[in-house]
Amino acid sequence: MAKKRRWLLICLLLVFSFFGAFPAGAGTVDLYPQGILALSSSLVQLGALKTEPHTPPLEYFEAEDALNIHIITIFPDWQLLMSGSDFSSGPDRIPLQQLEWKKQGGYYKRMKPAGSQEVIAKGEEFPWSLYYLIDLSFRLVLTGNEAPGNYGNTMIFSMVFP
Repeated sequence: MAKKRRWLLICLLLVFSFFGAFPAGAGTVDLYPQGILALSSSLVQLGALKTEPHTPPLEYFEAEDALNIHIITIFPDWQLLMSGSDFSSGPDRIPLQQLEWKKQGGYYKRMKPAGSQEVIAKGEEFPWSLYYLIDLSFRLVLTGNEAPGNYGNTMIFSMVFP
């Protein structure tokens, strides 16, 4: 049964690679000529305020294992990019650099400035695989200078085949 699924997957990916890209974007599934990128959700909520008793105290909103990213491709040379906008609530802003992310089992890293792309995974990290699963957690670290409000932002995940 596993061999049939693998064979079907390879055939589907070959069809995609011969017929070009299909327009699918700004959703939870993107089809590329070389593979498929699927997000578990189009919305991540950061949860309740948390505090760690450091000096000074660390306050943040966190969503652990908030987003699962599924990648299917037969091409080993790929990169997953992440970028985003600053958080906004009316005229108020929180810089994207206050958002941190981590892969499962890793440590938090600060986001680059709004509009900058960050490589968060590469095919070389997963040799000899056709299916890749990347679990991401996020936390928004507060500085104490943020105005109260309901903030939101847009994150973009893209696959590239260099």
